[in-house]
Amino acid sequence: MGTYRDSAFSLLPELDLRTRLMVSDRLSFDVGYQLLFLTRVHRTGHWIDRRIDAGQLPVQLPVNDPTSDSLTHPVANLSSSTLRAQGLTFVY
Repeated sequence: MGTYRDSAFSLLPELDLRTRLMVSDRLSFDVGYQLLFLTRVHRTGHWIDRRIDAGQLPVQLPVNDPTSDSLTHPVANLSSSTLRAQGLTFVY
């Protein structure tokens, strides 16, 4: 709950390799490989805290939370990871 901000520098290098094989004057095959590498990606699926602070509920319900600690939940988890995307291209 609330507003959270995170500003960081990320890199997006790209690798693109291609080659062509000429079989005849009118027939050729192209093969390619692409790689994208993005650093410091925030994936929203990791941000969701599924724990509930029973003290914030309007009615006291039995909540069994074996991982409870002194923090009020839900808590924002602004973790980042690296994204790698690969691709192949075949053209004739």
